[in-house]
Amino acid sequence: KTKMNNIIKIMNIRKDDLSNSQAEMAAIARTSQATVSRWENGDLQPDLRQMRRIRAFALERGLSWDDSLFFDVPPAQAQAEEVA
Repeated sequence: KTKMNNIIKIMNIRKDDLSNSQAEMAAIARTSQATVSRWENGDLQPDLRQMRRIRAFALERGLSWDDSLFFDVPPAQAQAEEVA
C-alpha cells in the first residue's frame, strides 16, 4: 500500500498540481524522464534536492504548495480508499 501511495503522490504532483509531462518534470528536478517514470512506478523516490527543486518551481509560478504533497495521499485517493 505504501508503494502505491508514493506512486499516486508523485503522479498527482506532476499531473494535477504542476500539469507537466514526465519530461518537463524531469527538467524541473534535473533528472531524466526515465527517473520520473521510475518514481511513478514506485521503483525510486525523489531525493531531497529533487523535491526542493519541484517545490521551488511551483512557488516561482505562484502555485499553491504544501510540502505534505510529497508525503500525504491526495484527498480524492484517500476518499476512494475509505470507500473501498
